[in-house]
Amino acid sequence: MLIMLIGVFAFAVFSVVDAASLAKRKKENYELAKYNRWFVYVGYVVILGFMIMYVGVRHAVVRPFKITGEAMRPTLLNGDHILVNKLVYGVKIPFIRKTLIPISEPKRGDVIAFIYPEDRSKVVIKRVIGVGDDTIEIRNKKIFLNGLPCHDTYSIY
Repeated sequence: MLIMLIGVFAFAVFSVVDAASLAKRKKENYELAKYNRWFVYVGYVVILGFMIMYVGVRHAVVRPFKITGEAMRPTLLNGDHILVNKLVYGVKIPFIRKTLIPISEPKRGDVIAFIYPEDRSKVVIKRVIGVGDDTIEIRNKKIFLNGLPCHDTYSIY
């Protein structure tokens, strides 16, 4: 986000400088004014290109998250920062969350990020312990997978 703000600030500075010096350049030398204007326009395009690339990568390819809570111990601790690969399970259509090109399915042990169903403004990061038609139960702080005790080495229970 800081990169985006710096880009917008630089874009605004270029715009103000160009507008402030436009009248003066026209009076001094038309050819010089034309050259300077193209230089500023190239600066606009470069800055805009970097901003578009940043937004594209940030929202389509990887997304940073911060681990909150102790549920991912011992491998991920509270306050750790991670980058989530958004393309590992497939290419999705934004906003409607439909998979356009499936690539793979989640496997046991994968760390995944998903939207919390009860509060869609939150993203939850968890480790996969069951896939497909697996039944997961917690009895007396023990995890059971399909009726058998799960020997999840990462479990905090």
